[in-house]
Amino acid sequence: MKVNCNKRDRMNGDFRGIKSQYDSAMSAIKNSLDVWGAGAHQVQRLLEKNKHKFSRPPIGPLGQYVKLLDMEFATAVESAIGGALTSYFVDNHHDRVLLEQILKTVA
Repeated sequence: MKVNCNKRDRMNGDFRGIKSQYDSAMSAIKNSLDVWGAGAHQVQRLLEKNKHKFSRPPIGPLGQYVKLLDMEFATAVESAIGGALTSYFVDNHHDRVLLEQILKTVA
């Protein structure tokens, strides 16, 4: 009997560990900025703080708007457009200069 209890306790512990990892992964997916690194949150805060300086708010990081229907192609997509995934769209040259200044403060 004691052996079965120990085995069950071990399995329950394993299950809790796996569930914790799963919950952490799901939380990261829900907050999509986490995928783009710690600086992404700071960039977003600075963009919000300075939004009145832009003619139109920057859109990005562009990778937030890329959704793969089949994860089999993730490596191919990343190698083809990987550098663009962390980029932003801006409306004009003035907005680009402002965005570059913000990005430099975070880097």
